[in-house]
Amino acid sequence: MAIVDMYLADTDGSYEADSAETTLEWLVYSNVILDYSKRIVSQGMIAAGSPLIVQGRPKGWYAFGTPYQLGNDADEKIYAKRVEVFDRKIIRGKGDFLIKDLAIVEIFNPENPLVQWRVRQTFTTDPKADEPKEEPSENDKFTVSIFNEWEDVPFLEDVVTGRPVLNSAGMPFGSPVKRRRKIPVISMTRKEYGNPVDKTVRYSNTVDGPFLIDSILSQYDGKIWTVTYNIKYRPEGWTTYLMDTGYYWCDPVTGYRYPILGEDDGLPVNEPVRLDGNGVPVPVDSDYIFNVGPFNKYETSLLADLRLPDPHSLVALPPPEPEPPDEPEE
Repeated sequence: MAIVDMYLADTDGSYEADSAETTLEWLVYSNVILDYSKRIVSQGMIAAGSPLIVQGRPKGWYAFGTPYQLGNDADEKIYAKRVEVFDRKIIRGKGDFLIKDLAIVEIFNPENPLVQWRVRQTFTTDPKADEPKEEPSENDKFTVSIFNEWEDVPFLEDVVTGRPVLNSAGMPFGSPVKRRRKIPVISMTRKEYGNPVDKTVRYSNTVDGPFLIDSILSQYDGKIWTVTYNIKYRPEGWTTYLMDTGYYWCDPVTGYRYPILGEDDGLPVNEPVRLDGNGVPVPVDSDYIFNVGPFNKYETSLLADLRLPDPHSLVALPPPEPEPPDEPEE
């Protein structure tokens, strides 16, 4: 056997002039420990046209798209959506085992097992309205918001003239000079049926070209996930370049490193000195700056794997054109 009993535990409905929705929830009992949600769904599915209630007892649920009928209620305009099976509880019959020499030597089959499930089905006016696919798609409905974050970055170059930011002696300033710049953040939210925990772990804090998938936030209401993707945009990407400076220079022949000595006192310098990219100090009177990199702060990923619309192609639909006025009757 499998399903041995069920009860219609709850019904909930909302009705308006042009729309209606009814949700049914069952308590279902099975005597097979190894049956899981898919088998529970198939065992409780009844044919379209068959009543859900027979002699006051519920018999199961309808396949997707079946018109609504429950007891004295019937409505050809609302249809069954997907069946949800959840909240599995073993009431009795968990089974037991015998351990000998730190090994399981015998497993006892559960006696008189009983497993409780909750099953829910919603009937709506349009069975396809707001119904996301099993796999999310770029064409799914979503909401979007765009805002800015600010970050401090090294101020190495005049953004208007391109001149290096150096003091009158041609050296970087003693205290690191920073500047603020804005980073656009695109936040997209949509409904999803699939559990998003795995992609949250895999894709959060990864980059694809100019896009940083900063975070993936999820909320589950017992029926469906609401998933928000926060994506930051930098035209130049997310690799990092650093000004080549240091306290030591490297002999290009031997590869040995030596402290850089000050020209005035011959003592090791206490401020970093510009290097030429090969470990050799740059003359004090030179304007030359060499940036080392790129360095990668983030692992790479493919934004396309998340099946999101291209943030650059987000275009609002134009308003509908007004209908021409009716021609006057002759």
